[in-house]
Amino acid sequence: MLGPTFAAWTGARLVVLLRGNDFDTGIVSARRRPLLLEALRAADLVTTVSTATTAQVRAVVPGTEVTTVPNGIDCRDWEVLPSDAAAAAAWRAEQVAPGATVLGVVGQLKRKKGLDVLLGAVRRLRTSSVHLLLIGDVDPATAEALAAPGAPAHTLVPFQERLALPRWYAAMDWLVVPSLYDGMPNVALEAAALGVPVVASDVGGLHDLLDGTEAGVLVPPGDVGALAGALHTAASATDDQRAVTGRAAADLVRTTFGAGEARPLPRPAVVTRPTTAVYACGAGYGHLTRTRAVLHTLGIPAETAVVLARPAPDPALADRLRVVPVPEVDDAWSAAGRAELGAGVRRVLEDLGTAHLIVDAFPAGIRGELDADAVPDGVVVDHVARLVRWDVYAPFLPRRPVRFATVWRTEPLHPRTTGTWSARPMRCTT
Repeated sequence: MLGPTFAAWTGARLVVLLRGNDFDTGIVSARRRPLLLEALRAADLVTTVSTATTAQVRAVVPGTEVTTVPNGIDCRDWEVLPSDAAAAAAWRAEQVAPGATVLGVVGQLKRKKGLDVLLGAVRRLRTSSVHLLLIGDVDPATAEALAAPGAPAHTLVPFQERLALPRWYAAMDWLVVPSLYDGMPNVALEAAALGVPVVASDVGGLHDLLDGTEAGVLVPPGDVGALAGALHTAASATDDQRAVTGRAAADLVRTTFGAGEARPLPRPAVVTRPTTAVYACGAGYGHLTRTRAVLHTLGIPAETAVVLARPAPDPALADRLRVVPVPEVDDAWSAAGRAELGAGVRRVLEDLGTAHLIVDAFPAGIRGELDADAVPDGVVVDHVARLVRWDVYAPFLPRRPVRFATVWRTEPLHPRTTGTWSARPMRCTT
């Protein structure tokens, strides 16, 4: 630790910055404690990120000037993009059970961060409708616990760069920070700035962030029962209750810890029920571009529509479109595979509850999976037709095809097609 030496040589003022767990780990280390105390005693000013650490430093080195400078976040460019929200919604649709609450943890997934306490608390919950979204590097003990029988539903995501995190924050209902000790975790500020409410241990700067506010819940560190109670309350919260807490979190960070204006995320859990579904399997750039143009031409707002796609498209291509993946099946080209895929499409449509379905390009889906049995009763089906290789596609047409209320054509069709349908021309606009 050369700071005190260089300050003495040059006559400069010495400012010691205690970030994160510098003090907590240094003061109990036989090797680091002498160096830490030397720096604190020689300092003209010591800054910490929490009022708790400030009090501890003052107790250890009386007479040293100590002040608290909490971590902050520039909110001006910290937001969830439409592509992030679409990716979050697609992930939830594919990985999370309907109605489950997503509890997110971001950072080093190890004991010091309270992962064993969190897993113990989740086991005590009286509901199984919880999904853990764990983002970061996992230590062996945590990995073993997650692989054990009876482990909670969870998704492990490798360490992410900061700008890759908004899509994952958008997928969370609550951020959980169960640290046994901590400074001022940036993840709590990042999530709260985007409107994600926080359940956290009452340690370090987390106390300064949440104490006496409506932005989240504080629990004693290491208390499995208290954390279980807080998580039960979080999982039982209604969408409206969670939205109120999320707005309070965003307002708190913007006014107290941020620069500029934070923009609360469009929460995938509170998204409006769609009225129109577009079956656009293929998920390529052409399908999505045409879907966007068709919705615009027909005057259907993108926020009231959902795209059924397989495989799930690149979020950058989806842009503002909400995408729900169609279930994968083995050997989708076989008759049994097509029937299984059609049944999966029907389940998705029933879950969405939409009354209007638009089928893009291929009248029965790419493999002929979209037959009359794949569409729930009462759903009005329209078709946006385009030129296809009819000699190749015709063998895949189902015996009981979907009956279309309206067929729109975006280009001249194959002669055999024009004898099958009465199609209206559509000039798509964007």
